[in-house]
Amino acid sequence: MTLRKLILFALFSLPALAGVEVSTKLDRENIVRGESFTLTISVVGPLRGIQAPAFPDLESLTLVGTSSSSNFSYINGESRNEKIFHYQLIARDTGPLEIPPIAVKVKKKTHYSKALKLKVHSSGQPSRPIAGEPGRRVSPERGQIFIRSWCDEEEVWVGEQLIHHFALYRDTRLRFRGTPQYEEPETGGFWKEALGDEISGFRKREGRDYAVTELRAALFPQESGTLQIGPATLRASIYDPRRDDFFSFGFGRAGGRDRVLQSEALEIRVLPLPEEGKPAGFLGTVAHNLRFHADIEPGPYEVGQPFTLTLRLSGQGNPRAFAAPKLSPGKSFREYESDLQSVQNVDAEGIYVEKVFTWVLVPQSEGRVEIPGIDYPWFNPESGKYEVARTPPLSLVVAPSSAPEAKPLVFSDLDRNRAEVLGRSIHHIRTVPLLAGDGQRFPRSAAFWTLLALPWPLLASAWIWRKRKDAMEGDLAGYRSRRAGRMARKHLRDAKKALSQGDSGNFTSALSLGLRNYLRDRLASYRNDEDSLNALAESGVSHEDCETFRSLLGDCDFARFAPGDREQLQGELLQRAELLLSRLEKTRKRSSLPLSVLLLLLLAFPVMADTEESMLEAAERYEAGQFSHAAAQWQDLADSGLEDSQLWYNLGNARFQEEKIGEAILSWRRALRLAPRDRMSRENLEIARARVLHELPPAEASISSKLWMGLRSILSPGEMALFALLFLWSLSILVLLLVLRRASWTRLRVPVWLFLLLFLLASLAMGKAEREDWGGRQAILLAPSVTLLSGPGEDFLSIVEIHEGSELEIRETRGEWMRIRMHGDLEGWLLSGTVERL
Repeated sequence: MTLRKLILFALFSLPALAGVEVSTKLDRENIVRGESFTLTISVVGPLRGIQAPAFPDLESLTLVGTSSSSNFSYINGESRNEKIFHYQLIARDTGPLEIPPIAVKVKKKTHYSKALKLKVHSSGQPSRPIAGEPGRRVSPERGQIFIRSWCDEEEVWVGEQLIHHFALYRDTRLRFRGTPQYEEPETGGFWKEALGDEISGFRKREGRDYAVTELRAALFPQESGTLQIGPATLRASIYDPRRDDFFSFGFGRAGGRDRVLQSEALEIRVLPLPEEGKPAGFLGTVAHNLRFHADIEPGPYEVGQPFTLTLRLSGQGNPRAFAAPKLSPGKSFREYESDLQSVQNVDAEGIYVEKVFTWVLVPQSEGRVEIPGIDYPWFNPESGKYEVARTPPLSLVVAPSSAPEAKPLVFSDLDRNRAEVLGRSIHHIRTVPLLAGDGQRFPRSAAFWTLLALPWPLLASAWIWRKRKDAMEGDLAGYRSRRAGRMARKHLRDAKKALSQGDSGNFTSALSLGLRNYLRDRLASYRNDEDSLNALAESGVSHEDCETFRSLLGDCDFARFAPGDREQLQGELLQRAELLLSRLEKTRKRSSLPLSVLLLLLLAFPVMADTEESMLEAAERYEAGQFSHAAAQWQDLADSGLEDSQLWYNLGNARFQEEKIGEAILSWRRALRLAPRDRMSRENLEIARARVLHELPPAEASISSKLWMGLRSILSPGEMALFALLFLWSLSILVLLLVLRRASWTRLRVPVWLFLLLFLLASLAMGKAEREDWGGRQAILLAPSVTLLSGPGEDFLSIVEIHEGSELEIRETRGEWMRIRMHGDLEGWLLSGTVERL
């Protein structure tokens, strides 16, 4: 071991040789219940091997934060290693407390700190005198800052409004460094809503003035039993100018003190709503000071002319539990459900709800008619009993119709567009053509996936061909060998031209030059005829072709000086040369572009032989007023697997005539996902939606949602898939031009990036539309009315009543229960058998 290592070993071993020291201290020994204090454990020992203390689990103390730090120093030849652990604690009980010795393990050996004693005071701790200043007294820490958490009631009914208070008290001279951080208590089992902004002011407590900040929240218990409201926590850093000097900037002897204040947990006893005396039709409304009033639009009234009936419901309570009243106007009227207006007034005393339900009624008979009184059962927590609010009967005189066909009116208390929709009739069924033929889902077809996959092997083949071509162009001998046949045929064309002109000399020269150049180019060398022909035979050419080539060269030289009819001899030589070159070229391995060939699969559109007959027969039944028979026949075609926008459109019309609003909306929604630009389906759907009562107004859609809905009303998922393929093939053609070097990157980079972006956007839009339309998350409520619950079971609190035709989004399925979402933010549970997926 070197001298340097010995010195370092000795230096770092000194703390271990000197032993281990464990010390503890409190930042103060007199503390206040609910306020934090700091316990510091200091361990002096070796540089390594100090483990975190095993802090005991104490019932009277709550650990709210930990931190640690290390110090190492080497002064005057002595080294010191110290590990410091800080524990932030809150006392839960008053009186004297003791923190037992705490175990610290160092190098597998356990050491213990000394026990510490402290005294915990309640809020009534008296002040103490200041040393050296007679007549002046200072209150304990509780006198400077503390918090309170309480409820205005300790026992409430399920669904009853409960006010939770949280208040921060501080000395008027006390300041904070930064903003205190408030952590809300856990409120499991309650539905919670904040009551306005914070309340600030001054209050006197225990003879002292405090600045007070109070927060209030309305709690609505959703289940019976003993529910707990957890402790509220406040984290603050205190700066007191009376004890901090100017130069400390809040970090002096007492400045910048971090405090964690925690209130006590609260227990609330929640009583279940009694079964005895529960009236029929009770929907879970629990309220204080409930008011119920009915009113109709002033006359005169005529048969066939609509007027409005308004019901006003108000009181203090959970706004989601104020269900819609049941209206039964009788056979003398035809009713159309209309708008709901809901107003919530929130103040420090609670939530005051006012809901206005509006119906459109159309008189069907003349004379004096009466709208029966309407009952609204509710639970009064003040008396602990069920009560029934009733409206008096409304009597009116209806005159005969003054026109052969009554026209709808627009009322001042209804949205103009909605009132006009309520008075319109749906479009007639379609019979020409009987089927639109748009039911096949192109994004799921084999043709789509083939066209989507084809560009990639095409581009890969082009890239391979380009690389091979570049490699071949770098090989000069190979390049000459590959073009040998083409150059020889050029000389043969020159020889043929000379033969046609009767030029024997040029004919034989061109023919001889073409044959000998062919040997030179193909073999990449030429010495003499004999050696070249031997090399040709060695390259794989047959002995017969080599002999023919030798004979042809000799006859070509002889023909130049042959006597007699040279033209016939030269023509035979030309024909023999062409045949020979053709055979020689066929024996070579020819390079070609290795393109992958994929066959596009055409889809068969299975249509039953009797489909058109069934469509026509159902249409005839519809025209005859047999709506249920027509709907059953169209439904059978749909159940057999036939997808067609015209089929769904006609089925929606039949369901609407049967007054099955939910099934009509379901059918027209299915028609629009195949034909989104179909005006008649969209207008019929608008009429059906106007007849559905909504307990809550729809949430305001964002700009992105509006743009997406606008796109969905123009393009179907299949059309989005076509655009994606168009952009992909356009991009592939541009990349192909770049690979084949038919264009430069400088000229094509802008359109390449543009088509790539368009392809990605179209693909994402297609995928999103496919999930929305065919993912099984969209559903329509088919039951006449359903009470939305706060959990998957009959025992949970009622939130709101929803009606047939409500359009839902399924978020979760748990057994026979579904968690759904509607109107943007309203969520609840209902039975899965009451809805049908789109």
